[in-house]
Amino acid sequence: MCVAFPGKVVEINDGIAKVDFNGSVVDIRTGLVSVTPGQYVLAHAGCAIEAMSEEKAMGILEIFQDIQDMEDSFFEERQNAEEQPSQQE
Repeated sequence: MCVAFPGKVVEINDGIAKVDFNGSVVDIRTGLVSVTPGQYVLAHAGCAIEAMSEEKAMGILEIFQDIQDMEDSFFEERQNAEEQPSQQE
């Protein structure tokens, strides 16, 4: 499965944007879309594949956070169940 992730363009130089992904700044190619610093992009495999509004980017990030929260809850419940003695006799 492939996942594209939104980030904020910090600067652009010769078709390469420095994009901030939650504190990690990564070089992303911008040949497929036209972007400016301050704008958000959806990036996959080192390429910006879509320019988007901040609102849309935040919505996507919220979905990723919801998934992470569900996963954390699942593993916490599983760990707690494994630590409890069996109720069967």
